[in-house]
Amino acid sequence: MQHDLLPVNCRAAWKGSEINYMHDGLVQLSTTELNEIDAALAALKRLGEVDLPAINRDSFPLPQLGTRLKEIADELRFGRGFVLIRGLQRSHYEIDDLARIYCGIGMHLGQVIPQSGDGELLGHVMNISDLVDEPVRGYRSDQAMNMHSDGHDVVGLLCLTEAKAGGTSCISSAAAIHDRMVSERPDLAAELYAGMKIAR
Repeated sequence: MQHDLLPVNCRAAWKGSEINYMHDGLVQLSTTELNEIDAALAALKRLGEVDLPAINRDSFPLPQLGTRLKEIADELRFGRGFVLIRGLQRSHYEIDDLARIYCGIGMHLGQVIPQSGDGELLGHVMNISDLVDEPVRGYRSDQAMNMHSDGHDVVGLLCLTEAKAGGTSCISSAAAIHDRMVSERPDLAAELYAGMKIAR
């Protein structure tokens, strides 16, 4: 059977060996942008207790950084598909405030939606398997997780504490995998276009 599939061959089809994650995808927050985050957090807290899903661009205003976040959103959607944002001082904030900042920044990138079937807006990646009797999802255990794709357009991680051991995250390009499949196994690549059932 012949398959007329073409590689996407775009910036999103990168190979890890060909890019420098610390340079090509690095976004370093400036002092001005960090001050803007602090001001946005203060403005949000003046509104009283605001649930994380209710945080929006108006309640977490980022006039200058918001413009940069629009550029980052374009890079996520139309560019390489990943960025590494650095500069936020974790020790400067309470954990609840870091959650507010995380959601506030997220609302400038898109719409924050639950990440699990349980409706969790934020999920903490930590091993709790020894504290509960029932099975836990992979990111709540001490087991290594295979490469996988979460079911959202954009996924974000915020490191609060460095792991005692392990904890390394890796990313790969789905577009590059697609192109390799088209090149080497077009029969399998064709299955991607046929569609498949997903059970949740």
